[in-house]
Amino acid sequence: MMKKLFAFMMSLLLMITLSACKAKEEAKPSGGADEPATETDTDTADSETSAGAITLLINTEGSGQIAYEYQGGKAAFSDDTPRQSAAVNFESPSEIRISAKADAGWKFVKWTLNGDDYAQSEEIFVFVDQNAEYKAIFEAE
Repeated sequence: MMKKLFAFMMSLLLMITLSACKAKEEAKPSGGADEPATETDTDTADSETSAGAITLLINTEGSGQIAYEYQGGKAAFSDDTPRQSAAVNFESPSEIRISAKADAGWKFVKWTLNGDDYAQSEEIFVFVDQNAEYKAIFEAE
């Protein structure tokens, strides 16, 4: 009888412990002030952010590619893996350099910010302090 009671109590304790661990894991927030800035290349960038994050979306319209640098360097393009869109997350306001380069037979026209005309220079420096989408607009020549 004591063995059965002991086995029952151990099983109950194990179930309670596992339930508590699962509840703690589900309650854990994703993202936060202790996490560094992250970047994600994406074909269709998503504007959802983790708690406290600022998301910068960089996209293209037409045929061209984008490059960006947020650590003070020059934005570099890659012909091996051209980038048409990106989502960059920041935990605090930051400055970033964004560049656009037209593909053959196309020309760069302008940058838009959240759908509004922003700049006509292929390279821009922007201060990101809230979610935003910059889009490089290209036209066929």
